[in-house]
Amino acid sequence: MNEKMPRTPFSTPLSGSAKETEIRIRNIMSGPKKRPPVLFLVLMFSVCIFCGNLVSCQVKEAEGPEAEVWVDYFDTEEMPWDESAELRLEEYPGVTFRWTAGGVTARDETGETALIGGMPVWNVFLCDLNGDGKRELCATVSFGSGVVDNHIEVYDYAAGQWYILWDRMEYDYALSLEDGQLRVSQWEYQGGPPCQGEPLSTGGLALSSDSTREGEWFIAQPAAPFWVGDPDSMPFDQPLEMIFLSGAGAWCTGLTLNPDGAFTGDYHDSDGPIQYVCQFHGKLGGFVQLTEHSWSLTLEELVLDTGHPVGEEWIEDGVRYVSSEPYGFNNQDSKALEPGAQFMLYSPEAKGYAPTDDLYGMNGEDENSPLYEFWTWWPNRHGWDPDTTLDCWGLHNLASGQGFFS
Repeated sequence: MNEKMPRTPFSTPLSGSAKETEIRIRNIMSGPKKRPPVLFLVLMFSVCIFCGNLVSCQVKEAEGPEAEVWVDYFDTEEMPWDESAELRLEEYPGVTFRWTAGGVTARDETGETALIGGMPVWNVFLCDLNGDGKRELCATVSFGSGVVDNHIEVYDYAAGQWYILWDRMEYDYALSLEDGQLRVSQWEYQGGPPCQGEPLSTGGLALSSDSTREGEWFIAQPAAPFWVGDPDSMPFDQPLEMIFLSGAGAWCTGLTLNPDGAFTGDYHDSDGPIQYVCQFHGKLGGFVQLTEHSWSLTLEELVLDTGHPVGEEWIEDGVRYVSSEPYGFNNQDSKALEPGAQFMLYSPEAKGYAPTDDLYGMNGEDENSPLYEFWTWWPNRHGWDPDTTLDCWGLHNLASGQGFFS
């Protein structure tokens, strides 16, 4: 292909390791086998705009184009979190497709582009659904932070078009291969681990409705490219001074965030005569603007500069110090984030709580809302209502829920 395919806001930039994704998924899910992480508040408010409704006619078994499996871990006991698989297809010369638990990318001479993002991507099948002679990538994907569901994503690489079959909190979906045919199974959403028990129905997968098509078909809907863009730098031209603290105790993490995504941080806490400290620096990249006042960011680098291994103690000028983790840039296990960790950046004008709003999931009255943890760190939280703007810059660590504010 001559041009780099556009990145969708539903796709997540990938790192070389899926360890962070594994940790978050295992913390979210309970139940056998399917233990879908974070991600991606980035996905949550965006996808609600385009969730496709089920279109089917229950007549007889649907017969469609032949399909083949690329990877499939949906019915296995373990997902290979730290592994990857690469694939070349004759219809796409010069392109290498890469699967990890966190998503699917395509690499050509222009670089690597994210196509499908998941938490995780359980399987990927190859099938020419639209009859153009070039196979689409069809995947079963888990999504959610706290509320987890399964849906279908299809990427038509030839056209650069992304499709979804998603009825969040109504139905769960999964793909399988039966006698060379791609099959969709549908379950009623039950609020627990998705796709448990016998499915409600099964059928074929299609990208468009056709009144002459016999059998039961599930129609994946195209997702319109509503996103604003993929900027090369932050939406400000001077360094931002941000802070992460609760107002209780003597601890604080200061952060200087530069327009190019580079940052430096300094954490300190006092416990009597003991000082807990951590200096660090790194870089945020993968900027994707999702709404007028919100951006998705990906951690590209995090380096600890304290000069002592975490946990080591030393005496300096009569003061006892303990080297600590970078509080605010840690995961749910209180360890330093790995590259690939996801962040959201909000401008002072950000507001709302409903799907398509900048602050989708911001609800201080619901402890299960996606942004509740972030809300608890916001200095103006006690005056919050849906029409209240953030009134400062906010940086949201999606792995832990913690927030830095200017």
